[in-house]
Amino acid sequence: MDHRKLGLRIYATAATWSAAFGLAERLIEALAPLVSVRECRVYPYPKFEDQYGIWLELASADQSAAFEAVKALAAPSWQMIGGPDAREAIWNRSIEGGAAILAEATWIHLDLWGEA
Repeated sequence: MDHRKLGLRIYATAATWSAAFGLAERLIEALAPLVSVRECRVYPYPKFEDQYGIWLELASADQSAAFEAVKALAAPSWQMIGGPDAREAIWNRSIEGGAAILAEATWIHLDLWGEA
């Protein structure tokens, strides 16, 4: 079992808390074939009134493979940081463009960290 942590944070446009929770539900449903979700947090994004953050802790027997699978599903292109054991991928709609896993997404951070 791979004991590293895998986290996915998305900032997305939503008019209400209810709409933001709906986005989280859609996200979890889209990721279900790839990973299980251990924890989900939805919170207002303090910089912009019309945006919410969605944070998911993801789990898989092979976190490295899950990182690659989620990255491929979530957005078409990424800024990559780190090496094989700890790595991060960042997608910013204004920089990378393209369609993301949620049409409402403005920024995505996928993070793999810890010891295998």
